Amino acid sequence: MKKLLAAMWLPVMGLCTSCDKEVTVENVAENGKLVVYCIPSNVKDTTFIQLLWSRSLNGETQADRTTDRAEVSFRVNGVERETGYAGRLPRYGNGNTFYAVGRLKEGDEVEVKAQLPGLPAVTARTSVPSCFPLEKVEGIRLSVCGYQAVRFQITLRDCAEVENYYGIRILRKRIFPEGVTIGVPDSVVKPLVLHVENEPLMNNKLGVDDVFDLSNDFYQHLYIYGDHQINGRTYTLNLDCFERNHGTAQPADDKVYYKVVLFALSSDLYKYLKSVNALNNNDLGKAGLAPIYKRYTNVVNGIGIVGGCHLYETDWMEASGFCR
Repeated sequence: MKKLLAAMWLPVMGLCTSCDKEVTVENVAENGKLVVYCIPSNVKDTTFIQLLWSRSLNGETQADRTTDRAEVSFRVNGVERETGYAGRLPRYGNGNTFYAVGRLKEGDEVEVKAQLPGLPAVTARTSVPSCFPLEKVEGIRLSVCGYQAVRFQITLRDCAEVENYYGIRILRKRIFPEGVTIGVPDSVVKPLVLHVENEPLMNNKLGVDDVFDLSNDFYQHLYIYGDHQINGRTYTLNLDCFERNHGTAQPADDKVYYKVVLFALSSDLYKYLKSVNALNNNDLGKAGLAPIYKRYTNVVNGIGIVGGCHLYETDWMEASGFCR
């Protein structure tokens, strides 16, 4: 037994070793960089561009550090579109928000430029990808380890000619009986936490992560993946969500509905989201046992992301209609 314990402990000891490395940090007092967030999509007729000013490494700030005086350019297929200033919108964070009016469509090429006195001009390009190649969506009710669960089977037909990147978010709406929830909304909509252990396209835990059951969370419950394993094939994803155990039955009068939101992502947006996931799930890095990842950016001379997406969502599906 002592030999067995020693053999199990050696790999763990290897994880706990560390090394010192000198890093030279230059220009800690520079003015920082312009930060740009913009997600052009087919969803609405207005595209928002959020601008922020990054803080320098030494933490110093300037009194006039604001981006509302920035010059913003928004081009679609080489044609300039008029931009306006929307102020600070709470739903878009603390930055100043600009906007361009005009619906975008599949294949549109978008270029965003921004300039602020005292900082280098920034630019980024992206395109709106093709629609998610959905074939069908099915829901199955099942029991897993004593829990009531729903398995969503989402079938897609991938295009072999190009590299494709996708995302999935599933929403759950619970409608309460009239008069039961006084002072509470009559319905609640929340994104689902999906269990992807049995879905190879999304189970990214490998090696040490898998052995020690480290995090595999997805930012904002948007479950992303690329088509490199299924290129040109028809494939069915199996995504599970656990609702309750057998001892906590749902009230008979409550109604539950689900909506599947499907994203086709530009390569830059996919890389950015993947880097955010890697950063958030870097448990070893947070403990000082592995390098810290950085967020991907396609903004030249700046920070942030300008990435296109194409969104499609199903109608609300009543859970009682799912097969068993």
